[in-house]
Amino acid sequence: LSPKSIALLLNALSEREGFQHIFDAASARLQHLARAAPDAAPDAGFSPQAVAIIVNASVRRKRRDEGLFRALSGVVLRLPPHDFDAQAVANIANAFANADVRPRDHALFERLSAVARELDAESWNPA
Repeated sequence: LSPKSIALLLNALSEREGFQHIFDAASARLQHLARAAPDAAPDAGFSPQAVAIIVNASVRRKRRDEGLFRALSGVVLRLPPHDFDAQAVANIANAFANADVRPRDHALFERLSAVARELDAESWNPA
């Protein structure tokens, strides 16, 4: 399964009882994919949206999967700036802030801040 497919699956199951084995398997698969795609190549399937959905689904489950969060943070750090829009920056920042991983991933938030500053003002206005 691709990161996008896994993201959609986890999102669908995030508020349902059970399915822990799916979250465990997804975490292992996503960490493997993150390690196997050091340059976050487009064909690796990682996108800012998929990362935000995965982290938010884990947060809704109250799942503190620090290995997964660190792997996804690394993906975000390697994604090219043009992959991001204002919504992606906001969603990822919100997801990782709510994940409450300690210590805070300063490199991640610095990267998101830098990407946000590069976006034109119009991208921050709702359509």
